[in-house]
Amino acid sequence: MTESTVLAALCAALLAALWWALTRLEAATRAAVSRPAPPPPADSTRLESRLEAILALHERGRPGSGGLTLQDFGRAVLDAACSAVGADKAALLVYDGARETLVPLAAVGSDELALRETRPGEGPAGRAYQTGRLERSSGAGVPFMSVPLAALDQRLGVLTLYRGNGDGALDRADERFLALLAREAAMALHQLELLENQETFSMEMMQVLARAAEAKDQALGNSERSRALARKVAAELKLPAGEARHVEYAAMLHRVGKIGVDQTLLSKPGKLSPQEYDQIKKYTTIGAEILSRAKALEPVARIVLHQQEWFNGRGYPDGLKGDEIPVGSRIVAIMNAWEAMLQDRPYRKALSREAARAELQKVAGAQFDPAVVAAFLKAEAAS
Repeated sequence: MTESTVLAALCAALLAALWWALTRLEAATRAAVSRPAPPPPADSTRLESRLEAILALHERGRPGSGGLTLQDFGRAVLDAACSAVGADKAALLVYDGARETLVPLAAVGSDELALRETRPGEGPAGRAYQTGRLERSSGAGVPFMSVPLAALDQRLGVLTLYRGNGDGALDRADERFLALLAREAAMALHQLELLENQETFSMEMMQVLARAAEAKDQALGNSERSRALARKVAAELKLPAGEARHVEYAAMLHRVGKIGVDQTLLSKPGKLSPQEYDQIKKYTTIGAEILSRAKALEPVARIVLHQQEWFNGRGYPDGLKGDEIPVGSRIVAIMNAWEAMLQDRPYRKALSREAARAELQKVAGAQFDPAVVAAFLKAEAAS
């Protein structure tokens, strides 16, 4: 499941749970009065606003809404909470185990809240985190409520809201709503943390592969620099977030297949024979085979496989042409040529950037996609 799918499922569960809890609350309120009566307009309005807040949060996590970071979701939680209870300031703090402190993940309505860190046990937020119990204001002062976030018996952080706009103290219904919101938000944050940790691990593994390829062929460019430039080209072409991420990964790993090529051929100073050149050309299929063994990298493997296709159909390995070539492969093909032109070779000196740009423009329409060449040159000039 993708991170957006997981989040959508969790938010849908939150919506159902909220509707059940608020329906029970309204039923209890009606039963408590001596004469049956419909909910007062104020309660109906409050119920509607809370459902709208949850629906807005659900919309943020809907599949197709793009990559969602912890910070994105934290802000969505605060927006939903503030809208539902009429708070004008709020902060979502998460526990940093390395520093043993609660650090702001997101904040609204106050720069001070966005910068404030709290140790467990210190202040209302710290006490709420340490005890696992809600903290709220009593008596004079700005009404506030600090609600602990916990998932699977793991304390994750605290949600704190302030109502300084004169709407009065936060009541029992607010407390119940925020406790429910905090519990479900904690589950979503827990899942997002797992996904981010997994993505970090995957990135580290890809960096290991890229460094191994760089060590095999000293003529390769810097993989991180290639990744950054690929990100800019993808943005110029307005590629969807998922596809842009695959292009980034392919830019890092497009020559990983060199690991399986004879070192003497990679470093041969003279001209390659046709048989030797055929061996070199296998690096695209070798790279694709290496990457396709990881299911999550199958789209990246396809980009790597077709990086030497030509726009006019005269490339390899499959002789694809035009739009038959994956757009990621068309981007990586240009980056591959760019890196090669800017480096010294046994048979020629490195080209200047101006000469390399002119060469790309010269072969646009034959070797490279003209639209991608234009996007590449624009992105490279801005880098």
